[in-house]
Amino acid sequence: MLGIWKRIKNDQPILGSGSSDEYNKGAALLHMIRQIVGDTLFKKTLHDLNKTFYHQTVNTSQILECMSRTTGRDLSPLFAQYLTTTQVPVLEYHYDKDRLLYRWINCVPGFNMPVKVNLGSDSDFFITPLTRWQGLSIPDTSPGTLHVNSNFYVTTREGQPE
Repeated sequence: MLGIWKRIKNDQPILGSGSSDEYNKGAALLHMIRQIVGDTLFKKTLHDLNKTFYHQTVNTSQILECMSRTTGRDLSPLFAQYLTTTQVPVLEYHYDKDRLLYRWINCVPGFNMPVKVNLGSDSDFFITPLTRWQGLSIPDTSPGTLHVNSNFYVTTREGQPE
């Protein structure tokens, strides 16, 4: 997937433009959904899509509704972000003593994609940033670095809460 992501131009939104990104960025979106829901539920989602829409032409709304129903998650903010904008979400973060503060910026209103991160250790864990600052208690021994798992098409930057 990382090789495919390098080819994403983000020159036009995918929906309604005929963008050359439709396959690569669409694959990135599906890959991230797979990371969020896990392999078993993602496989069930693909089976449900095939069963529901076998030999049919479908639109984005139908795919979104079916995937959201099967996964039990509202995927509309992800679809809106990655299909209707050229913006790559930025996970902005700030360390404040024993707290990690974080939020999404450069994204559609209501964007709330869970993302796997680590704080300089070998173990990744999920956080679910919103578009407003949130906090997470961390050990004083944390090295002060935040890394997003490479399976997510996002960027990071250190910021300062207002």
